[in-house]
Amino acid sequence: MVEESSNTDAPSEGLGSRPVNCPACGAPQPDLRLREGRLYSHTVQVIGYVCAACGRTIHWGARKGLKRKKKPHSGA
Repeated sequence: MVEESSNTDAPSEGLGSRPVNCPACGAPQPDLRLREGRLYSHTVQVIGYVCAACGRTIHWGARKGLKRKKKPHSGA
């Protein structure tokens, strides 16, 4: 499953793009390319995907692939 955004600025396959590995298990994602901090599947910008190897949902968008923020612990 690949979630798509409406941005269709097409990256060229050559300069500046690199292959993507799953951050959870390290499995290569052959249909995805990273260019200028954005994730693309062919010519469509992707905001998330499900890794075929480990089944985890990987979100890539507003926070540029950073880990989720932890909620502050309530000291009650």
